[in-house]
Amino acid sequence: MENTLILGGSGSLGKELCKIYSSQERVITYNNNFIEGGIKFNAVNMDIEKTVKDLEKFDTAILLLADKNPNSCYKNKEYSNKLNIESIKRILHHLKKYKIKPIFLSTDVVFSGKKGNYIETDKPDPILFYGKQKVIIENFIISNFKDYLIFRLSKTFTLRKHTSPEPFYNWIKFFEDKNKIYCATDQIYNPIYVNDTAEIIYQISRKNLNGIFNLAGPESFSRFEIFSKLYKEYCRYTKKDISLIKCRFNDLNLNLEDWPLNTSMIINKTLDSVELNFLTVENAIIETVKNYFK
Repeated sequence: MENTLILGGSGSLGKELCKIYSSQERVITYNNNFIEGGIKFNAVNMDIEKTVKDLEKFDTAILLLADKNPNSCYKNKEYSNKLNIESIKRILHHLKKYKIKPIFLSTDVVFSGKKGNYIETDKPDPILFYGKQKVIIENFIISNFKDYLIFRLSKTFTLRKHTSPEPFYNWIKFFEDKNKIYCATDQIYNPIYVNDTAEIIYQISRKNLNGIFNLAGPESFSRFEIFSKLYKEYCRYTKKDISLIKCRFNDLNLNLEDWPLNTSMIINKTLDSVELNFLTVENAIIETVKNYFK
């Protein structure tokens, strides 16, 4: 039985991974959000070798540690560099020392979003500060490890209220508060259910595969397309006239930087490596709206 160290596992993805990996085959760390049975670890100011006992017993380590908010990374560049780059490099040095295979969660925003339908061999060309941080770590891993996994993750969603990420629930609230909603037609990505994300990571890691994998849903959508589907389902339960107004994402001025627009990814390599029935966006929307009106 392989032993896995899950670093930074207090978020939605970490919690799902903890359900898949049995308690006998994994150890999990957390920072701010307590996890029963977990180990307190602040990657910026604590040493992983001194914090986690018997590192030599681990075969793999899943690195979920990050400031994942691009606006926060850009606004607090010094701190986000310490967390997203410097601390991860220190951890990777220890993993190499103990011959532990790194499983690194990267992002679809390592791409500029100029063309879409990215495959694993496409060269990263990030425009976001956060994406540039992830590319630095990707390159560091590729240069220092022969045995590794890098997952480029698209936007994830859950079906539960009051959990992160929960975009569909948040968007339903717009229908309650507004009569006009501006929806971008040019930001395109492949949403993926967080439970499916965890299952793919588990299956690929247990098959002892290596390299880069796109980690995304099988279909790509614009925000306008998702809002339209969500509103249609919403109207099955209540009637309210809402105008969905098409716009360009970066014209909304929601962020500190211009964001990449079409980060859709082809996942054929991933599909060939796993056995999984994805939760579709359509079914997720049906379930989310039903739960919202319960």
